[in-house]
Amino acid sequence: MDATESMAAISRALPDAERRRLLTAISGAGVVAIAGCTDDDPAEDDVATYEVVYLDHDETVAVRADEDLLAPALETGVEIPYSCEVGTGGQCTGDTTAMPPRSSATMATIS
Repeated sequence: MDATESMAAISRALPDAERRRLLTAISGAGVVAIAGCTDDDPAEDDVATYEVVYLDHDETVAVRADEDLLAPALETGVEIPYSCEVGTGGQCTGDTTAMPPRSSATMATIS
């Protein structure tokens, strides 16, 4: 079994969220592109929701693990700088001021 097969086998034993993180990391390294990325059980669509705190706006926004930070922030009225809708990527940036352990139910505090 080579390294790619080994990592794909390990990923199958992880919970869905951890599995996606591992596979994304593997894919980012160029080792495995799509192994295990299909939904084995469509009925199991429980997606974690995180609370993101925007310090400058004194707002807490619920963000699903499968969505970007921008849309929920704008829907809540948090005005953050972005230009990704005009073809300029990489403009939606912020500084993470607090990040709980991976197993925590909260995501990050962004200022």
